[in-house]
Amino acid sequence: YEKAPVPIPADGVSGVEIYLNVSEIDAVTERVLNAGATILAPKKLYDWGEEAVYLRDPEGHVIVLAATPKN
Repeated sequence: YEKAPVPIPADGVSGVEIYLNVSEIDAVTERVLNAGATILAPKKLYDWGEEAVYLRDPEGHVIVLAATPKN
């Protein structure tokens, strides 16, 4: 079995987002960055009520880490 090639668009960003709800957004973000991801959009509070950070992994996949802010 060979890994099928996945074409990456010219801008280096996949057309698919992996959206993960996490309990510790800062710790998970740090872990993903240490694994080679880069930040596409820093963490901020969005209109839908969650904080989210958008990252790109080394293969070009977009990973969104989100959490409901603790009051």
